[in-house]
Amino acid sequence: MPEKTFKAFCSNFFKQKRKKTDHVSVIILTQNSDEYLPILLEFLAEFFSEIIVGVDRKSTGKTFEVARKFTEKVFWIDNPGGIVEHTIEMLVSYCSNDWILRLDDDELVSLGLVDFLEKHLQTLSVDAVGIHRKWCRVNLKSSSLEFSTNPLYGYDWQWRLFRKDKIGFNTNVHTPGISFRTETKAPLEGFIVHLDWVYRDFGYRREKVARYESISEGLGHSAYYLYELDPAHHSYFAPLFLTDFEKATRHLIPFQQRSDSKSAALLAQQNI
Repeated sequence: MPEKTFKAFCSNFFKQKRKKTDHVSVIILTQNSDEYLPILLEFLAEFFSEIIVGVDRKSTGKTFEVARKFTEKVFWIDNPGGIVEHTIEMLVSYCSNDWILRLDDDELVSLGLVDFLEKHLQTLSVDAVGIHRKWCRVNLKSSSLEFSTNPLYGYDWQWRLFRKDKIGFNTNVHTPGISFRTETKAPLEGFIVHLDWVYRDFGYRREKVARYESISEGLGHSAYYLYELDPAHHSYFAPLFLTDFEKATRHLIPFQQRSDSKSAALLAQQNI
């Protein structure tokens, strides 16, 4: 065996496998996500022992079967209201850990967040932790993730990490879906990546905004979801210089190509 190959073999052989986080349960609600859900679940399965996936009963296709490839804890969820806030309490009931991390199916987490959960979470006495979320897309020229620095977004703090026995639940759209008394915020390197702009074209996102507005006027957040309507928004994108998402980004490229193509056609048709 060549010396270089032997050294590489030894390095991999003796490299300690990272221990999975076993004091945090991850919960995810999903629907019709069999194409892209594996991108999230493959990442999570490397770091978390307990992953709970709730599949909306209105889902078609093979979402349930796909989720079962990564975790045994997959459940059908009745969600007549069509929003995640209606399902959080049910998903939490399946969790065996005190700490819960809630993610959407179009998100990823940074390794900085995984490190925070492993090294610091058990020393906290608060009820909930806010996590900074970056709105991202794939730059097809560089084949890398970029995020919006538009000041409108701020740090988009999401209250997704909480103790299940210390919080209450609410079902209002675009709220944390929980109520709590004490809180803190995770460090900025511990963040969530939001991939709505990758998976969903302009038309889909516009329909989603209209649906949110029909539920509660003023909470459609069109400035977030329909960033193409701001002609200056392209100048706010900055590269995300991290290796955390290299593997995932390779899988995201065809989704970005497809959504960009559909969005461009629709925007051109409507002279936007």
